[in-house]
Amino acid sequence: MSPKSAAQVQATYKTKLGSGAQKGWAYLDHARSNTLLPQIASKWYRFRGFYGDEQILIQVRNPPNGAAPQGWVLRGGAIESVQSSNVVSGNGELKVTIDGTELWVRGTDLIYRYEPAKAYGAIGALAQPWIGKPVTLTWRAELSGAEAPVRGILEEAS
Repeated sequence: MSPKSAAQVQATYKTKLGSGAQKGWAYLDHARSNTLLPQIASKWYRFRGFYGDEQILIQVRNPPNGAAPQGWVLRGGAIESVQSSNVVSGNGELKVTIDGTELWVRGTDLIYRYEPAKAYGAIGALAQPWIGKPVTLTWRAELSGAEAPVRGILEEAS
């Protein structure tokens, strides 16, 4: 996924409580591919921090062969690469270091657990030899170490 998949947007909305318009940024973080997920990564971490003074996106991928993690951080309109030695992750936590600043993302509440092989029943069981048994955990999370704490969502997919 390329962090260049972002664009400025303007949207209007209408709900039971009223209507309005909003300007901001949108980005695409899922693409279609015929490559099997276990061949791309053994684990993914995505933090989408949209609540607070600073918006931030973090994505880290653990390659399937045990190689060092790779990733990027998008904040303040700038994209910064994450070096493998600067990543600590697991159990609803992610730490990346950018220019000497540690950015800690900590999951506070597990809000969703998705197991597609289980969700699709017999079809999912038939697909397991190719897709494995992926699990995506979605957490409410907070990033600290930036100018001000940023609330958002942390996805941990394996």
